[in-house]
Amino acid sequence: MSEKEALNIPVGCILNQRYEVVRALGTGSMGVVYCCKDQRSEGRLVAMKILFEELAKDRVGVQRFRNEIIAAYKAVHRNVVQPFDYFEEDNLVAYTMEFVDGEDLAGILSSKEAIDIPNVVNCMMEMCRGVQAIHSTGIIHRDLKPENVMLAKSGEIKIMDFGIAKSLDGKKLTEHGALLGTVEYMSPEYLADGTVNPLGDIYSLGVIGYELVTGLLPHRGAGVLEVIDSKFNKSAVPPHEIRADCPIVLSKMILKAMHSDSSKRYQSARAFLQDLVTLGYQTGVRIPTAELKRQHLDDLAAEALAETDDAATSSKPEPWSMIDEASETPLSTGELTDVAGSVPVRTSQRRVTSLAVLLILGITFLSYETILQRLSDFERSLYGVEMKPSTLVGVAQRCDFEKAQKMPPEGLDPNERDSSGTSALAWAVRENCLPMVNFLIERGADLNAVDVDGMTPLQSANEKGLQDVENLLLHYGATSVVEEAASTVP
Repeated sequence: MSEKEALNIPVGCILNQRYEVVRALGTGSMGVVYCCKDQRSEGRLVAMKILFEELAKDRVGVQRFRNEIIAAYKAVHRNVVQPFDYFEEDNLVAYTMEFVDGEDLAGILSSKEAIDIPNVVNCMMEMCRGVQAIHSTGIIHRDLKPENVMLAKSGEIKIMDFGIAKSLDGKKLTEHGALLGTVEYMSPEYLADGTVNPLGDIYSLGVIGYELVTGLLPHRGAGVLEVIDSKFNKSAVPPHEIRADCPIVLSKMILKAMHSDSSKRYQSARAFLQDLVTLGYQTGVRIPTAELKRQHLDDLAAEALAETDDAATSSKPEPWSMIDEASETPLSTGELTDVAGSVPVRTSQRRVTSLAVLLILGITFLSYETILQRLSDFERSLYGVEMKPSTLVGVAQRCDFEKAQKMPPEGLDPNERDSSGTSALAWAVRENCLPMVNFLIERGADLNAVDVDGMTPLQSANEKGLQDVENLLLHYGATSVVEEAASTVP
């Protein structure tokens, strides 16, 4: 299909005997994206990318592209646009993916309105989570930029168009042109010698973060050559010097992510995320450093213990309220280091004491096991608590996808239920845990089993407004009618 033909598919046209074209969403260097109705899934909306003829005529290239789409199925994550079906029809090569009702970051940035810092940080954290999920499948995005990051109306960040350039096995997917990507977001090592690795995506995340904070690109010029020259010969102005309300520590995190020396960047999206979390914006609490967070938690525990002993206590100012934002001390005096390496470890005695207080305060309402299950990853690492889930229901309740993957397949029951009769799949749906939903379905979980609440997983997702989970269940053929359910609560 030529570019002209791809741009002129009429509304109402049925493709692959399944998808009805609704409207064109946009075009790119690879093809055109349409919004379509999936007639086999109650008319739900999907996005369809149709490749231009020059990219589709190379059979080896098409096969590699298809393999990448299949590999991308593993990156099931709420911050990643999910691919659905790949197909070839006559001279048309296309694939469908999750439709995101929202606006890309490029459109938001073009409005020139400042984005408040908490929203910037939350946006960066969600991008890090999505990139980490992509990298964990062995795929490098290679073209992270505001145009490829969607902000859904639900408030979630969705990364698009990943896996189209290169996989970690070194096989290139496309070969059109000398440079693949957008120069402003390309890493210096790629521009220098074509090096492609996950650290290039970390660099791009830093550039996007810089742009979200300042509204400007860190390296600018009248043309491509000036931009490249700036990357190699000039240092970016620190974001906090451009925007007064940008914390110095956030400024240093962004500069570290886009360091010209890849060895001095964050070595993974997870490491970048861990530092962003210490800012505390995801909970609405401003916490300048990880050490202050530890100190605050310990202070709260000590005060609670004193109250239980009927001791007189006096309220203390929050640790961060005594810090002048303009003179805030960075995580390190030199180049910012990872939180784990820059914060001294508290004694085991304090950890045990603090954990005991938390348990005492919650024992009236929660069992010991439930308290441990609900501790965040940060709290579990802080207090040295190692969860050892032995059931799928347990890991589904905590959305612990990584632990689920490590569970031995022998004797693994994807339809396992807890003592109340709630299935692992129902728990995964309730927790809006896309990776666990996909994990359980791939291992044979009954999509249409009626749970103790009288609903199928699809009905539960619909009632809770979990559009991503609903789309995934529909893709696998789940039904929304209880009477059609294949199995019921035992």
